[in-house]
Amino acid sequence: MKRAVCQVGRLLRSCPDPAAGTCQYCGKLFCTGHGDFLGEGLEACHRDVCQRKVADLRQHQAYKQAVVRHNTEEQCGISGCGRGLWGQCSHCEGLFCRPHLHPRVRTVPRGRVLVREPVSLCDHCWERHQLWQRK
Repeated sequence: MKRAVCQVGRLLRSCPDPAAGTCQYCGKLFCTGHGDFLGEGLEACHRDVCQRKVADLRQHQAYKQAVVRHNTEEQCGISGCGRGLWGQCSHCEGLFCRPHLHPRVRTVPRGRVLVREPVSLCDHCWERHQLWQRK
């Protein structure tokens, strides 16, 4: 039986070290030198796009907490806006005023097919959507 080896590694050839984890973002196997174990069973390799997703997820969680704070005061989720609530973001589920919520069309995988779907997104969720489309 062939042993599983790191799939991340070097530019011109793959890393020969044994795999220790599987990246939750790209699915590649990685060794202890080419990935991180983030706790609670979460694992991410050191590829740039996957590390950007790790950082983005932390920012997104902080953003959602701020949106909830504003929403409990019945205000738009954007810090400093102060306007009343108009609609809900399809992704973060925060509530926003009309100027801070936009109709968009995003492409998402449904099985083996890419589907275009209409959504309402705040700017934060639209910007991060581009990153999460990358493999």
